[in-house]
Formats: sequence, structure tokens, C-alpha cells
Amino acid sequence: MHKFTQISDMPSMVYVSPKMIDDRVEASYYRKQYLDVDEKIVTFNNGFMYLKNLCTKITDGTHKTPDYKPEGIKFITAKNILEDGIDFEDVKYISKDEHNEISKRCKVEPGDMLFTKVGRIGYAKVVPANVPNFSIFVSVALLKLKGNVDSRFIEAFLNSKYGRIQSERLVKGSNQPDFHLEDIAEIKVPIPSPEIQKYIGDKVKKAEELREEAKRLKKEAEEIFFNEINIVSIDNAFKKEQHIKFNWINIDELDVNRIDAEYNRRKYTILVKLLIDNNITLIPISNLLEEPIVSGSTPKGGNYIENGIPFVRATNLCEYSIDDNLVYISKEESDKLKNSEIRSGDVVFSIAGSIGVASIIPSYIEKANINQALVRLRLNNINKYYFVFVVNSSIGRLLSLRLANGAVQLNLNREEVGNIMVPRINDNKEEIIANKIKLYIELLYQSKQLIQEAKQDVEDLIEGNFDMSKVKA
Repeated sequence: MHKFTQISDMPSMVYVSPKMIDDRVEASYYRKQYLDVDEKIVTFNNGFMYLKNLCTKITDGTHKTPDYKPEGIKFITAKNILEDGIDFEDVKYISKDEHNEISKRCKVEPGDMLFTKVGRIGYAKVVPANVPNFSIFVSVALLKLKGNVDSRFIEAFLNSKYGRIQSERLVKGSNQPDFHLEDIAEIKVPIPSPEIQKYIGDKVKKAEELREEAKRLKKEAEEIFFNEINIVSIDNAFKKEQHIKFNWINIDELDVNRIDAEYNRRKYTILVKLLIDNNITLIPISNLLEEPIVSGSTPKGGNYIENGIPFVRATNLCEYSIDDNLVYISKEESDKLKNSEIRSGDVVFSIAGSIGVASIIPSYIEKANINQALVRLRLNNINKYYFVFVVNSSIGRLLSLRLANGAVQLNLNREEVGNIMVPRINDNKEEIIANKIKLYIELLYQSKQLIQEAKQDVEDLIEGNFDMSKVKA
């Protein structure tokens, strides 16, 4: 058994047995937190294995920056590896020839594990079946698993606090953390019984299935909407006009409040004209509200606490909902911001930085506050699920961007938000889209919950708190 003794908490001082000293001699490597985690894993009752012994190969993506193309084979970096899936939307593209060349050294296949090793350290995801061909950058490690341990159990462990703390300990570099392949190989993985591995791994697998179902629903909603607005005609017009650098505006088409060149760019005027020509009604957000638009603000001093009233920032907004990376403020601070209080079911809309992102506050948040980069929208005469769908669509984003101002950072004020046009289609089609998006949000939430449960099961297992009756049931 490893031996160490904490001599002092502040300043942190730990005495470690000489047998625990390896080729890493920096003091931070022997923090008590790291030693506690190591102790729990090496003393795990069913034993542990080094990650290198669970893999046939550990490598990483290309070290050369590719020649990016407008379209082609998807190219994945560390930012695309998330706990709840691989993001294939926010990607760059490379040629098929370059993909084939990269694949000679690091061909990614279903069942492989992707693991982030530069910048965002320690995020793991098993490559599911039926994904498009893609290549990876050096920021992503590729783990070819042997199959002797459930791959999705390994994923849950690496994403748990015990996996992440090991990654934090083993990583090198401060300004740009880099997890060397030989150090990734030294991660210690507890090995429970096959039944427990499967129980935990099945939760991760079920989460993947829910996400795939959610993606299908979203795609169906997009097909209905884009068919209604005749997106083919819009795409063709954009392609035809993309090389034209000027625009003519008739005097009777000018908005006297916005005579700047940005507002009157060709892509915006063409989009609005085609939507109208395709019999799409454009309604300003101000006509869809039951209450005036309310903007948020940040507490003076930005003093956040561990538990309290949720405080939603623009960075918390994700597609149609909000993430779990919330901060909290005291009730006293919340009361000072009462005018911008939000509640379950409200729509929040980003007005600074990444403008035009609309999300619905989920049911598990009874009330919260928002920062100055967000506004609160309480809607009337439109289904909120259809609203967030259309505002977040490629068409909705363009209509929002048209109203934005600012040279360094784009911004919208409340009046400009109110002037953003929302495309309205057949009432029945709007309802169908809304129902699909509502279920889409619910399935994504269930998927995230399963991922969190799997991680918690791993942590309970290591800490001796796992309920075995769940496996036997």
C-alpha cells in the first residue's frame, strides 16, 4: 500500500514514501488530492489495470495542420469531443486524399475511444456506429481498445472525477496543457465485475441511443421547415450571388433607421425578398410578446457562491436549452436583480458575443437570474418550441445578425431584438415542428442524465457506496 502523510493543509505539505517517487519530482504531482485518488484506485477491491493494458494501440491525430476545404471529410479536434457525444456540426473539412493519408497512421473506427489531450484535457468518447468518416487532429488521442473491459464503462470512468483528476495529475505544461501519449497509457482504471461494467456501460449506450433519436427528430423538423420556406431557392440564390460584392437598394426599400452597409448586405436583402416571394410571413419579435423585453445584469463584484439561486450567463446557452455549468448567487443578490428574474419556461436570448442563441429555461429551474448578455422573452401567439427552433436555424441566425451592431463584438439592444423578424409558416406545420423540438429537448436531457448517472455510479463504486441491488434487479 502506498504511504503518505499530510503535514500541513495551508500551506500544503505532504510526506510521501520514497517508493511513491517516480520520474515526476515536481511538488504539484504529489498533492494530497492526487494521492487520495491514487490510493482509492490501487486499493480497489477488484483490482485495477493501466490503460495501456486495455489497448492494442494508443496514438493521436495528425500533427500537421491540414489544408482545409469548403467541404469534404470532417476534421475533428478536441473541442468536438464531448461527454455526451461527438460534435460533427462545428467542424472543418479536408480532402479525401488527405483523410486517407492521415488514416494510414490513425484510422478511426467504431468502437475506438477518442480522448482529448491538448487544451481541453481528459474528455473521453467511444466512437459509435454509423458515424461519417472523419480524421482527428493531434489534440485528440486515439485508443484502440482490446475489448477485455466494457468500452463504455472505461468512458464513464475517464469522464468521472477519478479519471479527470488522474488526467490533471499526469498532464504536462501550464500555458497549453499537453497530455503525452506515454502518460495517458499510465492512467489507472478500476476493474469491477463484468456485470457492473455492463450495468454502467449500458447507461452510456442508452444515452447515445437517445441522442440519435433526438437528432432524427431535429432533422425531421428541419426538413419540414426548409421545405415550407423553399430553402432550395434560397440556397441557389446565395450560390449565384456569393461573388457579388455590392448591392443596389431602391429608396422605397430603405429602412431610415438602418442605412449602414452591413444591414443592407446583399445576402440579407436577398433572404428577406425570397422569404416574402415564397409567401412566408415575417413577424417582428416585438409582436410576439406578452411582456416587454427585459435585459439582465451581473451582481456587483461578481460574487458567486457554491449553492444558491442559479445565475445564467450567455455561455450557458446551448441549443434550445441551457447547460449544467451554472454559477450561483445569494438570495440577497437575486432580490436586487428581481426585475430580470427568469422562471421555468421563459425564453432567453443572447445579445452579445454569440448573438441570436435562443434557449428555453428547463422545468428543473424554478427561478434564476440572467447576465447582461441575455434578455428575457415571454412569448404570446407563438409556440415557444417553434420559436427557439426557427430563431436558432440558419435562417433565423441571419435575420438576427442583420440587426446586430458593433465592430469588435457584435451586440443587440432590446429595440433591435424586438425588430428581429421571425418566419411564420402554416399553423399545423409549426405545431408539428414544436412537438418534435420539445421531444428533442427532453431526449437530450434524459441522455445527459444517464451520462451523469453512469459517472456517479463509477464514483460510488470506487468509494464503496455502490448499490449492488441495482445490478441484480
